Amino acid sequence: MVEYNCLYLTNLPRRPGSNANFTGLLLKHINPDNKFVIDPSLPLPVNETFGNGPLRLLDEKFGIIQISRSIRLQNQCFITFMNHESATSFKTKFEHDWKVKGRLIEVQFATKNSLMGLAVTDQGLLHHVLKKRQFQRKISTDENLKRTHRLQRRLRRLRCKLRKKGLSVEEIDKIVETVKDQKPQVSEPRKKLASEKPVTLRDNPPNKILLVQNLPQDTTHGAITELFQSTALVEVRLVAVRRLAFVEYESIEAAASIRDKLGANHSWNNHQINIKFAR
Repeated sequence: MVEYNCLYLTNLPRRPGSNANFTGLLLKHINPDNKFVIDPSLPLPVNETFGNGPLRLLDEKFGIIQISRSIRLQNQCFITFMNHESATSFKTKFEHDWKVKGRLIEVQFATKNSLMGLAVTDQGLLHHVLKKRQFQRKISTDENLKRTHRLQRRLRRLRCKLRKKGLSVEEIDKIVETVKDQKPQVSEPRKKLASEKPVTLRDNPPNKILLVQNLPQDTTHGAITELFQSTALVEVRLVAVRRLAFVEYESIEAAASIRDKLGANHSWNNHQINIKFAR
C-alpha cells in the first residue's frame, strides 16, 4: 500500500485571492502560534524540488512543507508534509468539525503525492513524473508527434492482445507491420442536416448555478462534487443544516447540460433529490 504525505482539503473559502494570504489564513486556523501567523511580515518559505538547499517548513508543529491551491477550483488545496506519519497525525486531528470562516472543511488523503511530496520521498519517481509532463506538453503542440505517439500506443496494445491469443513473435511482427503501414483514416466533419433543430436551453430560469435540495442527511461536499463533476465545474457550496447545495459552473450551457443529464428529480443514494436553477 502506497503511503502518501499529501492531504486534499475541500470546501475552503475562495477568498483571499492571494496565495500568500490564503496560506496565512490556513496557518492561522491550523496553528495560531505559527511564526508566520504571529509575524505576517516574514516571507513564506519556498522550497525547491531539486537541489541541496535546506528544507524550510511552513509549520514545524505539524511538519507542513507546502500549501498549494487548486488553480481551477480555488475552494480546494493540497497540503504536503514531511512524511506519511505527519500527514496522518494532521488528518486525525482536523478531519472532524474543523471550520475555516464558518465552512466545515473536509480532509482526506490525496490520490497521489505532490511534486514537493515526491521530492522528499522518491526522487526517482519525481524525475519520471516531470519527464512525462514535459513530453505531454511537447506533443500537445506537435501534431506529427501526437499521431506517432498514438500509433505506438495502439501497436503496444495490439501486441499485448495478440500475445494473449498465443500467436508467435513472427506472426505478431507481421501483423504489426501491416497495421503500421496503413494510412490513418481522417474522418470528415459531420454536416448538419437541414431537418436538425438547434438545441435550446431551458427557459426556467437560465442560470449557471444549480440549486440542489432535499439532500440526504449525511451528504458530504466530496460526494456532491463527484455527482456533479464536469470540466466546467467552478465551485460546490454545501449548506448541510438546510440539506441543500449550490453548484456553480462556468456557463449557463454547462449547468443546463448537467441538469438535463440528471433530471429535475434524481434518485441518489436511495434518496430523491431536487435539481433546479438557482435564482
